[in-house]
Amino acid sequence: MLEGTEGARCQVTIFQNGQTYIPEHLTKDDNVRLHPGDVIQLQTPGGGGYGNPLERDIALVVRDVQREYISQETARQVYGVVFKDNAAEVDLDATQALRHLRLPGNEDMNA
Repeated sequence: MLEGTEGARCQVTIFQNGQTYIPEHLTKDDNVRLHPGDVIQLQTPGGGGYGNPLERDIALVVRDVQREYISQETARQVYGVVFKDNAAEVDLDATQALRHLRLPGNEDMNA
């Protein structure tokens, strides 16, 4: 049974002279020289959630997509929520079918 997932790690990425550098310890390093035009990208950690993602309220997943916290593809892959072609509304039948297929014991039906 799915019971939440790991949270995302914090990571620093430095872009210099066409090169990408990620510190070995993701957020810590020393003696890194920065120059005008260098870019530092900071990805903040995220929570892993609580409980089975397939049981998350569909309206909350839709809200997260609308706020661009997650993509429609993430909504489908992680939460089993399928959007219609117009991308503005959920396909409830497809969502229920996908969630049902991903429930424990139904995995063999995916083949």
